[in-house]
Amino acid sequence: MLFSAAGLVLLLASGELSRFPSAAAQIGPPEVQLEAEDTSIIINISPPRITNSSMWATHISSFTYSLIIWKNSSHVEETRHTVYSRDKINDLSPETTYCLKVQAKLPIQKKNGPYSPILCINTTAEHKLPRPENVEVDAVNNYVLKWDYPYENMNFQVQYLLAYYKRIPEDYSDKWKTISDCKNIVSRHCDFSKEITKDGIYYLRVQASNGTITSFWSAERKFDTRLQTRRGPPSIIVKPDKDSFSVYISIPGESEKKPMSQDYPLTYEVTYWENSSNIENKVTVKQKLFKVSNLKPLTLYCFKVRAFLEDEKNDKHSQFSNIECEKITPDEHGKTWIAVICFVFIIGLIFIAYCLKHLLRWVKYVFYPSCKPPSNMGEWFSDQPLKNFLVTSEEQTESCIIEKTNIIVSEETNQNGISVDICSKQDSHDSGNYSNEDETSSNKMTEETL
Repeated sequence: MLFSAAGLVLLLASGELSRFPSAAAQIGPPEVQLEAEDTSIIINISPPRITNSSMWATHISSFTYSLIIWKNSSHVEETRHTVYSRDKINDLSPETTYCLKVQAKLPIQKKNGPYSPILCINTTAEHKLPRPENVEVDAVNNYVLKWDYPYENMNFQVQYLLAYYKRIPEDYSDKWKTISDCKNIVSRHCDFSKEITKDGIYYLRVQASNGTITSFWSAERKFDTRLQTRRGPPSIIVKPDKDSFSVYISIPGESEKKPMSQDYPLTYEVTYWENSSNIENKVTVKQKLFKVSNLKPLTLYCFKVRAFLEDEKNDKHSQFSNIECEKITPDEHGKTWIAVICFVFIIGLIFIAYCLKHLLRWVKYVFYPSCKPPSNMGEWFSDQPLKNFLVTSEEQTESCIIEKTNIIVSEETNQNGISVDICSKQDSHDSGNYSNEDETSSNKMTEETL
């Protein structure tokens, strides 16, 4: 509470000042201790002395501190910083003398104390390993810390601190926690989505190491999940189905370990229109898969979608997705089934034909077996070709004329007293020279025998 000079005089005169002790309370200068670390200065600030300590006892954690720093060689390059009780000033020049002073403030009561005495300190030489630089948080759909480093084949670890500890005037160095998935990693980024909760303010830092040699911690990066979280444009997939569309929405880049939508429930605004018309239709849904029905067949429709944070006071939303256009083709489903049926029918015909072929072959084999010649006949035919057989038969037919003959058997006795059968052939009819020759030969044989 503030009082004007006239009001303060009236209070003093009426003896009511004791009822408003904060009106006369004064904030003293804070106590400051400095420590040099490479190109940084670590500042340890103790709360200021207060004329009425019992009155400000509940406001210890509400103090903020304003710092003015400059190089000792120049008073022109002054820089102002808002710091906490145990903070660090980074990005200073190595082996350089800096001077500074600190002022304590109570923003709620709008009270400012005097500056502390001026303190000076020399920064040290650069460390063997430089600290990581350009530490930034990429909070689009998930939380990823990124940084730069000049050397390759280095390991890194990442730590975070609840911002609450910054306001406590005690040593909070043991409150830093190492992110489990970002310990001894070689990449220059770290997904810490599953380590933190929504509606929180954090400080993050990175350290590089090469074996047993480590760098100093990087500059601390403040991260407010509510203010810095951003939503990238979602993706949309549209599939036609008779007189409707099936719409599927996805959030690219969300961490598989802990999707950001788990902490921040989303609603989706889907906009669609006929490609030949400028009239837009909008529908708001919470589910990622839904249908848009009662649309015109054979008409080209276009869709786009954007995401909203639920219960967001400042109406925070993402950008629109890419536009997807599809046409409803009601006969497409029927054509597909017709094609499938035709294919199955053709395959069935081929199968039936194949089965009939084998069935007929089996019936023929059972009821109409094939006749094969005897083996000896087969050998004979194989040894003597049919051509030779025919030629020989013709020659024998031409050289021999077979006629009917009568065979006469006579029995005679030779000189030794042995009876001998003598056969003679007589034709059934005489035909010239053939008969005479037979008789002559027969007579000769008789004479010789005798």
